[in-house]
Amino acid sequence: MKKRILFSMVILMASIQVYSQDSVAYLFHLPKPLVTSIGFYVAPEINYSQLCDEFTFQPGISAMVLLNNRFAIGGTFQGNHSNTFTPSSLSPLAVNTRSGGFKMEYTFSPSSIFHFGLNAMIGGGHLQADSLVSTSYSTHHGTNYMDNYRTVAESNFVLLKPGVFAEANLLKNLKFFTGASYGFAFDGNQTSTRLTNSMIQGFNAYAGLKLGIFQFKLKKPDANQKQN
Repeated sequence: MKKRILFSMVILMASIQVYSQDSVAYLFHLPKPLVTSIGFYVAPEINYSQLCDEFTFQPGISAMVLLNNRFAIGGTFQGNHSNTFTPSSLSPLAVNTRSGGFKMEYTFSPSSIFHFGLNAMIGGGHLQADSLVSTSYSTHHGTNYMDNYRTVAESNFVLLKPGVFAEANLLKNLKFFTGASYGFAFDGNQTSTRLTNSMIQGFNAYAGLKLGIFQFKLKKPDANQKQN
């Protein structure tokens, strides 16, 4: 009888030991990596922006780091420097502007051919009004120059620009995007009464291309997954 009880206890202890080996518990657990892929791209674009209650074209470009093919962070810049844009509210002055700052972007279903996302830029903007004086002169070498503008007023602003976009995967390293945003402007460290924040804020439509490496996987597949 005692031998049977002893034998049963040995079997029970062995079973507990085997079970405990199959379900080991630890005090600390390392979390799964949050970033499984990384990418980088540049995005030249053309903007049709509201400026001084009128619309004008402005080129722009962004440089972004892409995480998990969805979340992108980086910088952006856009602006115009042309003496041909003379809005009626400031005529005959020509208006130049530039803006840029930190940009964030989130893409939904990036693996689909067509998809959409949200973005936002926070940074600064500069607005400048120049008078046009078409005075030409030449040097003794015969080179002609134009002294054709003089800064009349300028202002700096803080900008917040949320937006939405639609996107298409054209090639492995090339995407086309188009979208719209709205810029909110707040007075910065230098403002002119002639150039107010309402002149630089407003609606903006844009389109462009993204060129880069969008999904470089950081974790190699397991050997078991390769065999399967």
